[in-house]
Amino acid sequence: MATNETKQSYNNHHEFERDSDQLSQPSDTRKGDAKKRIADGAVYRGSGEDDKVTMKTWAVVIVLAASYGLSFWPIPFFSTIQGTMAVEFGSNAAQGTWLTAVYSMGGTVAFLTCGANSDLFGRRTFILLGNICVVVGSIIGATTHKIGQSIVAHVLLGFGGGNCQLAAFALPELLPNKWRHFAVVIADGGIYFDVIVGPVVARIASANYAWRRGYWGLVIAQGMSLEILAAFYFPPKHPRGVPWDEALRHLDYFGIVTSTAAVALTLSGIVYVQLLPSNSPIVIGLLVSGFACLIAFGVWETFAKLKNPLAPTRLFTANKGRSLTAPSLQNDVVE
Repeated sequence: MATNETKQSYNNHHEFERDSDQLSQPSDTRKGDAKKRIADGAVYRGSGEDDKVTMKTWAVVIVLAASYGLSFWPIPFFSTIQGTMAVEFGSNAAQGTWLTAVYSMGGTVAFLTCGANSDLFGRRTFILLGNICVVVGSIIGATTHKIGQSIVAHVLLGFGGGNCQLAAFALPELLPNKWRHFAVVIADGGIYFDVIVGPVVARIASANYAWRRGYWGLVIAQGMSLEILAAFYFPPKHPRGVPWDEALRHLDYFGIVTSTAAVALTLSGIVYVQLLPSNSPIVIGLLVSGFACLIAFGVWETFAKLKNPLAPTRLFTANKGRSLTAPSLQNDVVE
């Protein structure tokens, strides 16, 4: 059996393969009898603990998985009728393209910034923030009468959705290995429901001038998810055991700014290609500046001496890149 020192060294150099025992509890909460901690409702579990799962933990798993699926609802629902919505607001139907585009922007930014830093500050903060953003964004969308307000709503929905979808990382941490696949299936089931049911319901709602109910339904469902998670979901605050003040000092601020700018500028340029001629100065300016920010981000992450980088180079160089590309390609095939 490897010593604790060996395990710690392994984690420092191979965070992409961290064992759940090392992240499951901070040092003070890992102490004590495992069965007692499970009985007390501890949600993070080590691989060596008993396979018993309390009803409280299962309830949190189900709600967390549901919040994952709910946050994706705006994509299949509103992308189906976004042109109709834009016309109803008195805008060009093509302006509706922004609703899906800004959702994707917000979600990408959330994954890059909040996803990486949830290892430092804990999953709870970001997942609750995501639920709040989805609720607020849905309220703004449900009360909108202008395409601009709808775009703002979908920025919040996308950023909130990206944080809610961090449940993909949080769910396996709630259960022992024996049951982790159940959590994944429950979460993916919500996505399949969205993709299959969302477009059908959207067309029916639009035909009856009731598309706002797509927002109000999300307010109710995501609001219930927020209340339950706020009351019962208490994972460790610092999976790496890093104090907040130290984590804030060593955040990759330049990486956050450049990656966010790269996402916003590049995706905006792609959207404008559908609205303006491809040789328009706006299109060219957005794409060139966006790719420039992306290159700056890559150079910074590669050569800067960062304690907590957003995109550690070891993820791309380990095992000659196969440790990342192989599962990524497999995931693409499945998708």
